[in-house]
Amino acid sequence: MPGLDYRVSRFRIPSLYEVCRDQFIENTQNGEKGNETGYLDSYEPSDAAPWHAEEAYRHQWIEGYADEYVLFYGDRIIWIRFDWEPDEEQMKTVAEKLAEYN
Repeated sequence: MPGLDYRVSRFRIPSLYEVCRDQFIENTQNGEKGNETGYLDSYEPSDAAPWHAEEAYRHQWIEGYADEYVLFYGDRIIWIRFDWEPDEEQMKTVAEKLAEYN
């Protein structure tokens, strides 16, 4: 059965959101070494429109893209991982449901 996992970090202090966002981008754009394999992991900018997000990043590693995303919404940072490649309708549904998250 397919799985879905996500984490939502909500920031009530805008400056903390900015620090975490900037740190994420700085760390991931430079890439990080994977565990024992030595593969280069990074998060590449992705189309934010289907997610209704300000910014979106997709996990990429040496063998291609993973179905894992980090989404930025102004006061929330959401990490989400699918066991499949989501289509635009599924991305839209995720955005609508997570917009309700408090």
